[in-house]
Formats: sequence, C-alpha cells, structure tokens
Amino acid sequence: MAKAAALLCATLEAGESVTHILNEGRRAYLVPARGSIAVNGVPVAERNGVAISDEDRIVIGPKGVCEIVLMDLP
Repeated sequence: MAKAAALLCATLEAGESVTHILNEGRRAYLVPARGSIAVNGVPVAERNGVAISDEDRIVIGPKGVCEIVLMDLP
C-alpha cells in the first residue's frame, strides 16, 4: 500500500519559526507563496520551490510575514 502525501500550509509572522519533522524515507517540497524565508538557514525567495531530501527536520523562518505551502511526500 502506498504511503500518503500530506499538504500543509501556514502563515508566519516575522520572528516566528516552524519545524517540520520528516520521517525516514520521506521528502518534501516547499514554496513560500508570499514573502521570503530561510529553510535550514538557506534563503529562499518568494515563489521559489525547494526540493528537500535526506533531512530529518526542516526549520522554516520568515524574513517578514509569509505564507508557505509544504508537501510531505513518500
């Protein structure tokens, strides 16, 4: 049986951060729909997608108010 994907969305304020745990064998695709963010310390501009694999956690910190979309994939 195939494992399900999860679609997560959030609005973050400046100074906030969120951590998403990736279970073993999972990967993620993350897009800041509005605003710029840092993902595990790496800057990501608005509407630029980030493919993430071989990480056990994703730490997302906004540069200001932002909206993010994260897909947790099998």
